[in-house]
Amino acid sequence: MGMDRTRILLVADPAATDNRHEIVASGDFGTISVVLANRPLAANPKSSEMTALNLVRLIENRVSPLVI
Repeated sequence: MGMDRTRILLVADPAATDNRHEIVASGDFGTISVVLANRPLAANPKSSEMTALNLVRLIENRVSPLVI
């Protein structure tokens, strides 16, 4: 499809109670939809536990490419 036909919609909702990411892709194959909804950290409501876990995984992958 390429970057010229790729569309992105960014929505900032000040009333949202979670960090939500939704990816939808459609084409001749059909449609795929992925939704991630994370609760904010109590200590830092601008972030989520998922962010912290992703940082841990990033560090683990740098140390060892195969993590079980």
